Amino acid sequence: PLPSRFINLGENGLPTDTTINENGRTSVRQNQDEFRKFQQDHTVSYDSVFNNNHRINAVVGFTSLYEGSTNLNGSRTDTTLNIPRDPQFWYLGIADQSNPGNFNGGGAENAVLGYLARVSYGFKDRYLLNASIRRDGSSRISPKNRYRTFGAIGAGWVISEESFFNNVKSIDFLKLRGSWGTVGNTNGLGRNYFEPNLVQSGIGVFGDNIFTSVAPEFLPDPNLKWETTRGIDIGLDLRAFSGRFSAEADFYNRKTVDLITRITLPGSSGNVTYFTNLGSISNKGIEISLGWNDRIGEDFTFNISPNFSYNKNNVESLGSDFNFTLTGNGGINRTITG
Repeated sequence: PLPSRFINLGENGLPTDTTINENGRTSVRQNQDEFRKFQQDHTVSYDSVFNNNHRINAVVGFTSLYEGSTNLNGSRTDTTLNIPRDPQFWYLGIADQSNPGNFNGGGAENAVLGYLARVSYGFKDRYLLNASIRRDGSSRISPKNRYRTFGAIGAGWVISEESFFNNVKSIDFLKLRGSWGTVGNTNGLGRNYFEPNLVQSGIGVFGDNIFTSVAPEFLPDPNLKWETTRGIDIGLDLRAFSGRFSAEADFYNRKTVDLITRITLPGSSGNVTYFTNLGSISNKGIEISLGWNDRIGEDFTFNISPNFSYNKNNVESLGSDFNFTLTGNGGINRTITG
């Protein structure tokens, strides 16, 4: 894959007429935004059949992703200058240099690195086994917990391939499957979480002078680690009546631990926030998908595909020192365990 780079340059001048009144203002604004993304995915696969009964498929690979962005913008206002209606004059230096203007900018970046391997085995396309493992590292996570290994195992049984199923004419395909695995998540963290930007946190007056204070956008938690979800899935796949009817049913039971949670510190600490691992939640549910494909006459076909789902979400823990949290701006949300 090729790397990609996007740059957005914008310049905005607000010209006036040849004559301006005493309250007239002429301003210049410039902004520049740049986004960079470089991604690599490399895999090697192996697929072979032995003795017409044993099929083995294996994949190993390496992935990497880098994302970065920078932005810079500024504006100046000059009540004494008439800027021509020509973009070549729309630059910040043309305005009154004694006017400090407004300037802002920042940047962010993150990187992900991963190694993966997957192998599957099938006997007569009837008994199926698969296993996968991957090790991922993210720049968003604390250096000492940056890399984490995740894996999954699964099995399947194509019941319709059994000899005792030969007399069942109405069912074309019937498969029972199950899996267990773990996955990681870093969503919600800032790209530059461990090298945060400095942001304005307040203004103080000392004598005749006004001073602006700055603080890091986030306080990095040196113990932060991956949010991890592990669970089991059990499913059934069915096709019947010469492919006209299909059904899929899935039951899942998953638990997410080490939830990445945003905590806001009091104003005395600079009104900054930090992310930490706090609590766990569970999800249990059932999903059912049905389908019917048929034809009436030569020209009319139809498809009916109803879906049903049920999910129970439970906050099991919010950390050893909490049993509820309050969040929101204006309206308040209360999250409680149990």
